[in-house]
Amino acid sequence: MYYELGWEYRERAASFGMRPRIAPLPPEEAKRYASVVWKDDPRLPKLLTELAENQHSGPVEKAFKEYLLAKAGENFDEAVTRKGTHIMPDLFLSRGVYFLDKGDMHSAKKEFLTELDEASGLPYSEGQQEALIACHYNLAVAEQRLGHSKEALSWITLAEEEQDKLGRTVLPEITAARQKLESLATSFH
Repeated sequence: MYYELGWEYRERAASFGMRPRIAPLPPEEAKRYASVVWKDDPRLPKLLTELAENQHSGPVEKAFKEYLLAKAGENFDEAVTRKGTHIMPDLFLSRGVYFLDKGDMHSAKKEFLTELDEASGLPYSEGQQEALIACHYNLAVAEQRLGHSKEALSWITLAEEEQDKLGRTVLPEITAARQKLESLATSFH
């Protein structure tokens, strides 16, 4: 339950702000969601005004997004506390993406490496391969944002090779991202 709540808060947070990671919610849906989540917060009227004006650079929407990310973090932490011996690579993937969204690349990388350990503990299956592909891709994202182009290229190449071996597309953006990293690497030489 905590993992799912963390995931929900993280994904909703990703739809708010100036540069949302996913498609923004339609204004009416965003206002309904905010009205439920922040029903007792005195900043709600100002947030609703910002949302109605489609003003995604406002300080209240930023505070709302930070609130959602904080709730995601609390729930992910609780999920880890209650995990026990269950193998849950998706939990660490979600925590890693949470840290990417917060701009904390070192913590994101740590979570993705934990995800790698968790996924390695699964028996070979398509689910394990999907987890490894997502893990290696997101390690590439974190390394690139840390300015480690060589490491990023290594991780994304591994993700692409695993996806090719799987024989189907898990993350359609892998090849284009690898090509972009390669072009950046050659432009510096």
